[in-house]
Amino acid sequence: MDETNLINLAKQGYKVPLDTLLCKHYDFLYHYLLRLTLNKSLAEDLCQDTMVKAIVNIKGFNHQSKFSTWLISIATNLYKNEIRKSKKNIPMDIDDMANLFSPVDTFTETIIHKDLTHKMVLILKKMNPKQSIPFILKHYYGYDLDSISKIMACPLGTVKSRIHQTIKKLQKEMEDDFNVKM
Repeated sequence: MDETNLINLAKQGYKVPLDTLLCKHYDFLYHYLLRLTLNKSLAEDLCQDTMVKAIVNIKGFNHQSKFSTWLISIATNLYKNEIRKSKKNIPMDIDDMANLFSPVDTFTETIIHKDLTHKMVLILKKMNPKQSIPFILKHYYGYDLDSISKIMACPLGTVKSRIHQTIKKLQKEMEDDFNVKM
């Protein structure tokens, strides 16, 4: 059964199609939240909260975006609320974060990759979520700018600007790591 049929049945109150939809998207959502929060425990909590909100609000899903985009929007808003609410720095599980980015082949590459990833993660973590979220959505999940604009509920130009600013900040902060002096 295709996703549209599952959604329509879920909106009518059928539990199995809703379970199927949520199970299908759970891993994708969890890994998005893990990259966003850099904290396994928080990612798990937010993923569960997102699923609950999706269950409660399934009748409000309007088919204007993909179901996965709708889940990402819910998760992103929950994360922003958590940041606002906590007003504290959420701890990172930095040793596990290196595995979320590209794989490497040799021991030396692993060490270098882990160090660079650690630095990049620290930079992203210090940034305002309004800047880091569009970057993560575009460069790790391949969302197009229009979809990011809808997820973030902001104009397209703002999304472009935030992604550009994030890239510039990452380049500036990591400049020394890529300069090789002979």
